[in-house]
Amino acid sequence: CMAIFDAILVHIVTTCSADGTWLRLKRQMLQALYAKKDARILQILTETYAEADAIFLQEVANDFIRKAQATELAARYHIAACDTIDGTRDQNSLVLLSRRYFNIATVVEHTQEIMAAFDSSVPVAPGDLLLLSVDDVQGRSYLLASFHGDTNGLATLPVLAAVHALAQ
Repeated sequence: CMAIFDAILVHIVTTCSADGTWLRLKRQMLQALYAKKDARILQILTETYAEADAIFLQEVANDFIRKAQATELAARYHIAACDTIDGTRDQNSLVLLSRRYFNIATVVEHTQEIMAAFDSSVPVAPGDLLLLSVDDVQGRSYLLASFHGDTNGLATLPVLAAVHALAQ
C-alpha cells in the first residue's frame, strides 16, 4: 500500500511539474531540513534568541551539542546537559543559561534525584529530563527543568509531581 501511495505521489508531482521543478524544490527542502539543519538552528539561536536569558531545548542530538559548544553561542551561554546524557537516542534535553544573567558557578544538577524516584512504569529515559538549580547574578534562586515528554503523556504527571515536590 505504501509503494502504491508513493507511486501515486510521484505521478502527481511529475504530471503537475513536467519541467522538473518539483525535483529542484525537493533538493532545496532536503538541504534546508537535513543537510544544513544544525547550522540553521545555531543561527536561529544565535541571532533570534540572542537576548534570551534561558533557552530550553529538547530532542537534541549529541553531535549538535558538540557543534554548539564550538560556536559563539558557548561564549554567551552555559550549555547545560544531563550528566547521564544518552548518546544513542539523540533525544536529550538542554538548558542554555545566559552568562550575563546567571551565576554559572551556582549551577547544580538535580536530574538524578528525580530519576531515582521513578519506578519502571514511568517511561523517562536518560536525557529526557534535565533539572537544574541556579542563582542569577543578583542572588535569586531558580529551579529550571527541560523535559522531553513521551508520546503518550504517561510520564508528564509523574515528572511534574516529582519536580514540584523537589521545589517544595
